[in-house]
Amino acid sequence: MSGNRTSSISPTSSFSIPLTLLTLLLFFATTTVAFYPASTSTPTALTRISFGSCSKTWLKQPTWKPILEYNPELFVWLGDVVYNDIPVLPGLFKMNSLENMKENYRLQHEMEGYKELRANTPIVGVWDDHESINDGGGAYPYKKENQQLFMDFLDIPAGDPSRAQEGLYSSYSFGEAPHQIKVILLDGRYFKNSTTFLGEVQWDWLRHELQSNEASLTLIGSGVQVIPDDKPFENWAAISNERKRLLSVLAETQASGVILLSGDVHYTQTYRLPASCSPTGYPLHEFTSSGMTHSCSTQFGKYFCEHVATKMITSRFQDSPFFMGKNFGTLDVDWDRREVTFHSHDHTGAVVIEKVVRLDDLIYSDSRGDGAESGVAPYLNPSCHISDTRKYIVHVVTPTRLAAGTFISLGLLSLTLLICFCRRTRVGSKKVKEH
Repeated sequence: MSGNRTSSISPTSSFSIPLTLLTLLLFFATTTVAFYPASTSTPTALTRISFGSCSKTWLKQPTWKPILEYNPELFVWLGDVVYNDIPVLPGLFKMNSLENMKENYRLQHEMEGYKELRANTPIVGVWDDHESINDGGGAYPYKKENQQLFMDFLDIPAGDPSRAQEGLYSSYSFGEAPHQIKVILLDGRYFKNSTTFLGEVQWDWLRHELQSNEASLTLIGSGVQVIPDDKPFENWAAISNERKRLLSVLAETQASGVILLSGDVHYTQTYRLPASCSPTGYPLHEFTSSGMTHSCSTQFGKYFCEHVATKMITSRFQDSPFFMGKNFGTLDVDWDRREVTFHSHDHTGAVVIEKVVRLDDLIYSDSRGDGAESGVAPYLNPSCHISDTRKYIVHVVTPTRLAAGTFISLGLLSLTLLICFCRRTRVGSKKVKEH
């Protein structure tokens, strides 16, 4: 091909190359051109998708067996595919070495069950925090090296253009209209700081992906939850106006057919932002599946999680009961009925939560009202978003109090045990002297 281009240049056009180069240089010097990572597309329509998050390599991994039995056409990781950070105290972690991190990815990559899934099923995914360090972000010093390790884990070829991209955000299209599904995975870690989850480059990319989108169903995957803004966990409401901005981008791009997927929290549940609160004009659904190898129940006990924790972390937007055991999620798409059925399964494959959403109920409509700015009107209703005061209580005061309470309780318990041990030792010494 290059030979043909060379032979077409005649002696009379000897100045055309430098003139063309000069024109291009002037063009790029005066014009802002955006280059976005290419979206991967395949012509095959999907009907069965599985997803999950939070997997520790040193624990048993029972969920792969029922996932294999479900026989998904696509599996989506929603973060915490391995736990690279090292726990020091409850809620306090330290960084691991790159060598150990590489080994953790290798162990998960070759895990029984997952290895079989890799051989038969396309797998895509994005990270959350524990691939680096708990609640970490853009300041993590090994993020570039860790990104390459994560892409190795996903079997992305060494020469793939995505290898040169900063951040793990990506998009994939499956099938042709009207049976097309688009999967958009957001990287909330690589660029995260005190003012943003995504960073401006990723925000521009997301807007571009939605504007050029022709899919009937768009799945947006995030490591942390989006809709429930009233929980004392890291979520999209915890940073500035990021949650509002995400919803506004959906409105600006007139995005239809959007469903959110998330992980992180070690339980499974569904959420629904009503149409009156959604700038898209239709109810926005979020399906959370978290805890493939461990969950609230396995970490803190079934009674505490089902009778105490559920009272502490309820959300006004929740649309199903909690399930606190190990779990994974599936999506069944019926193109004839235009329905999407979400199932959350326990570690045996039994269905614990079911939610059916009709694609015809997810059509964009302008709900702004007269004179309102795009995406703003729903937030005039105070019940649609958390106030700044409550946000401070939920995301700053509550976690701080919980952490302080935990440390104080552990301190008092340790002190009590120490006192008991000292008294017992003293009594024993007296008895020895008496004899």
